[in-house]
Amino acid sequence: MREIWGTEYEFKKAEIKMMDGTVKKVKVKEWSRDDQANNIRVTTPDGTSYYSGSENIMLINEKNDATTQKSAKSSESVKNY
Repeated sequence: MREIWGTEYEFKKAEIKMMDGTVKKVKVKEWSRDDQANNIRVTTPDGTSYYSGSENIMLINEKNDATTQKSAKSSESVKNY
C-alpha cells in the first residue's frame, strides 16, 4: 500500500510497455514511485524488477482482487533499491 496525495493505493497487477513495444502483464509484489521523477518501479513475486516512466506502466487493481488475493505493498521509496 502506498500513499499518494493523501490516498492509499494497492495494486495486484501491472501492464508494462517494453522497449520493443510489446506489453508484459505481471503480478505485483511491491511498487514504488520516485517522488523526484515521474518513474515507477514494479517488483514481481519472483523478484524481477521493472523501472520505467509512468507513461509505460499501468498499475491495476481489479474489483475482485481486493477480496481474493493478498495485497501488494508499496516500498517506501525507489531510493531503497
